[in-house]
Amino acid sequence: METELRRIYRWMLVLALAGAVVALRVGGITAGCSFLLGSTASYFNFRWMVRMVEALGPHGRKPGKLLAVVLGGRYLLFGILGYAIVKYFGVSPVAALAGFLVVAGAVMFEILYELIYAGT
Repeated sequence: METELRRIYRWMLVLALAGAVVALRVGGITAGCSFLLGSTASYFNFRWMVRMVEALGPHGRKPGKLLAVVLGGRYLLFGILGYAIVKYFGVSPVAALAGFLVVAGAVMFEILYELIYAGT
């Protein structure tokens, strides 16, 4: 599993850089920076989810009410920060949302990689 996670992180980096270049060319500096901002948020969200899953593993702690509050609070925090950033800093919401979807693209590329190279 360790190598799969490393590949997903690499896919995320490649997609973030490629997407930022495309956003920069299509929408200018604001769109490029917005895409990178969304990609960064996507990275941290994925990293936190991986850490949470590892904590719930066989050697981790049992989930409790505090974990549910922390998880809900994290998404509430993402929502509030996202709203504030878009509203007050002039960030392109479409580019930022596209950047936030970098993790989904990275996971899809990893699935395709596994399907193609799993038998070798």
